[in-house]
Amino acid sequence: MRLASWFLEHPHQIISLSALGSDLGAAKASLSEDIAIIDTALRASGTGWLETVAGQTGGVRFHVLQEAAQVHAFIQRLCTLLADPQRLLPGGYLYLSDLLGDPAFVRQASRIFAARFDQAGAQAVVTMETKGIPLAMSVGFFLGIPVVIVRHEDRVSEGTTVSVNYVSGSTGRLQTMRLARRLLPSGTAVLLIDDFLRGGGTMRGLLDLLREFDADVRGLGVLVETQQPEQKLVSDYVSLARITTVDGTALSAQPGRDYLASVPAPALSLSSLKEQI
Repeated sequence: MRLASWFLEHPHQIISLSALGSDLGAAKASLSEDIAIIDTALRASGTGWLETVAGQTGGVRFHVLQEAAQVHAFIQRLCTLLADPQRLLPGGYLYLSDLLGDPAFVRQASRIFAARFDQAGAQAVVTMETKGIPLAMSVGFFLGIPVVIVRHEDRVSEGTTVSVNYVSGSTGRLQTMRLARRLLPSGTAVLLIDDFLRGGGTMRGLLDLLREFDADVRGLGVLVETQQPEQKLVSDYVSLARITTVDGTALSAQPGRDYLASVPAPALSLSSLKEQI
């Protein structure tokens, strides 16, 4: 149980057999057998899978797994929740705060993003304040990488910032976004996560801002997008659900785009485990 907890509490982080053996007071030979059993159980339950990493700094790494049936069940539930007409606010806004404030819901949604972008090689998750923060934080946890928050206003505590102007797709107004220099080293591989996408103005602004940091954008993910306008300012993004009808009194939702992980989980390498003993 303690060994399984190690992996579940440290997703996407390489844990050496030596460190595990020292912490748990177990021999590395017996650990390798236990790891193989845990890997089988994780895959069977659709929870995740274990990867063996060879080399002097190698070890074992836990990856989140979301089977297609699990993903589809969650997406259908999400679409049902979004179809509630009470979510439609004046001005065409959509009420999502209850969902993004629900830890269990955010955890399920972020697991889908983490599984989808598992092989992207991102080194940080970037999001725009404020409602997308819970989702981005949870995705960062499952990928084992830090979260960088882009803000509308300067924070004295964050030092020198870089700013860009952008046109919000929700309000149509010119706004400014800022990111502290020291938060994102030049050339960092990043994943963009946000809660809502309409015209793509905010996401386009984030891409322009990240260009100032020479960031390597490996993926874009949003919880909900709208069907209109059909031509977004960004492309190649992942969405979990799409609002298809907004007539002032009613909502309709359908599954989003490209959210299933396309890379199957490889088998656990027992030979690599034995080499580390």
